[in-house]
Amino acid sequence: MSKIRLALGIPAYGGKIVAEQARMWMELGNVLGGSPRFELAWQGYIDVNPISKARNQIASEARSADADWLFSIDADTWVEGDSIDDAGVMILRMISEAERAGAWLVSAPVVKRSTEADADALAIYDTSGDTLRRFGRIAQQQQLIDINAVGAACFAVDLEKTKDIKYRFVGDLSEDLDFCRTIRNMDGRVMVDPRVTTAHLSRPFPLRSHAT
Repeated sequence: MSKIRLALGIPAYGGKIVAEQARMWMELGNVLGGSPRFELAWQGYIDVNPISKARNQIASEARSADADWLFSIDADTWVEGDSIDDAGVMILRMISEAERAGAWLVSAPVVKRSTEADADALAIYDTSGDTLRRFGRIAQQQQLIDINAVGAACFAVDLEKTKDIKYRFVGDLSEDLDFCRTIRNMDGRVMVDPRVTTAHLSRPFPLRSHAT
């Protein structure tokens, strides 16, 4: 069986990432280097605005490198390993199982920043933009879950299945939610992996998915 050619991309304004990503990338590189299922096809960051342009450029460069899947993470977000699985294991397992399930897009749960009462809500939505689930309702599940749409802070896409889809702002929908809506309109599958633990930079403390 041929390996999945994986691209790694970061939309990073000013070419900067949060320091906590360093451990994540080292753990991913360690697992990726010895993986019988994956090989690295491309890696890079894009420093352009708006975010829709950055995401489209990352996907374009990944396709030019003949990658099969793209893993993308925002510059202020990182995957945190635990005593059982490190970040590399979590990320590659998420993508491997999504590929087997025929998913077009798979995401880790990421807590969104908010000044509203639902500040601890995950960035998981229905396609109208309303919050669909909170982490406490999916944290105990040890498998991928079908969802309608998700914020694109830490996700992977099948580059062949999504080759005709662009990130764009449409009405009140952000570029990531419109991307997911288009997938669903094409009868594609959007999924989330609740086993992946993430943190989103905030002050005074990061917003951690497994702490909600």
